[in-house]
Amino acid sequence: MVNAFDDQCSVQWFAPRKPRGTWSELNKKRVADLIANGLMRPEGQVNVDSALVDGRWEGLDAHERLEVPPDLAAALNASKARANWDSSPPPVVRKFSLGSARPRNPTPETPGSKKPPEWTPRTSASSSTASDGVYTPAA
Repeated sequence: MVNAFDDQCSVQWFAPRKPRGTWSELNKKRVADLIANGLMRPEGQVNVDSALVDGRWEGLDAHERLEVPPDLAAALNASKARANWDSSPPPVVRKFSLGSARPRNPTPETPGSKKPPEWTPRTSASSSTASDGVYTPAA
């Protein structure tokens, strides 16, 4: 968010990026301006370099060009909803196609990438082999 500081200056808050965050065209322009003006900090340059290497820098390019991802195109064509999709305004297209634009390679830093806990049956007190149907996490 950019806020006016006075008649000539504005103030913008820059927070650290999330480990797997993608880069929008607007953010890439801001990075270019920071670099051109000698204002890019080393920590920020590390994030930019990392995004360039692992593909996050281009992660939203197709999405911002309103390209329909192949999996979504197949679903639209299968349901005969393609005409409705093509007539939708750009904000609607961006909203619903964003899920397909996100990186699909989960890493330990991304939510939902943790493996579920291993579960073992709890044995009843009367029998060491009988299961009471209640599950507890393995130790």
